[in-house]
Amino acid sequence: VLAAGVHDGVFVAAGDLTIASGADLSGLVVVGGDLSIEDGVHITGSIIVRGPGNTTIGAADLVFSPCAVAKALVQTPASRRLIRSQRRFIPAF
Repeated sequence: VLAAGVHDGVFVAAGDLTIASGADLSGLVVVGGDLSIEDGVHITGSIIVRGPGNTTIGAADLVFSPCAVAKALVQTPASRRLIRSQRRFIPAF
């Protein structure tokens, strides 16, 4: 369960994820199981549900923003190492 409050970054859940009412997220959310978004949630960025999980969305405010995703990925330590390396590509995973 991701509690209410302000959250920024990349969120990865191997299993089920419930985003509680009052949560304000900016970035990328990746879920491997069921995803439940309660009423009153605000997400700016992108959501990826991998696998056969069920998705339940209440009265939430979902805004797709490639800029928010890019900001979250750049702030992630692993991506900084890849970007600063001599590679001219970033592996997709």
